[in-house]
Amino acid sequence: MPAQIEMFTNSRYPITNTTKTSLPVQIHDLDAPARLEQELSTGLPSDPKQAKAVALKHLEALGAERLAEMLNQAYEGTTQAMNYALVKIPAVVFDHGSSVIYGITDIDDAIKRYRAWYQREVL
Repeated sequence: MPAQIEMFTNSRYPITNTTKTSLPVQIHDLDAPARLEQELSTGLPSDPKQAKAVALKHLEALGAERLAEMLNQAYEGTTQAMNYALVKIPAVVFDHGSSVIYGITDIDDAIKRYRAWYQREVL
C-alpha cells in the first residue's frame, strides 16, 4: 500500500471515490490561485486608479501575514506539481513522487492500478 497519495486536479476533472479508501488523500486544486485572484478582485471599481486604491486598502486590512498565508495555500498545489515535474492533470502521485498515474480521477481505481503495478514491478 502506498504511504502517501496526492491528487492534482482542477474544476474540469472532479475527483471520485475519495471516501472509499482508508488511506489519506491530499487533494491539490490547481484552480486555487485563480479563485484567490477572483476573491481579491471582487467588487473593485472599473477605474484602474480607484481599483488600485481599493485593492491596496483591502490588502492592508488583510495584513501581510494573512495575505502570505492565503497565497501559500493557493499556490501549494502548483508548487508541489512543479516539484514533481508533473506534465498534465489529473495526476495521482504516490509516495512523494515515486509513482504517478495520469488521467485518472477515481482514487479507488488509481490505488488498484498502483497496487497492480507494484506487485508486477517491485515485488
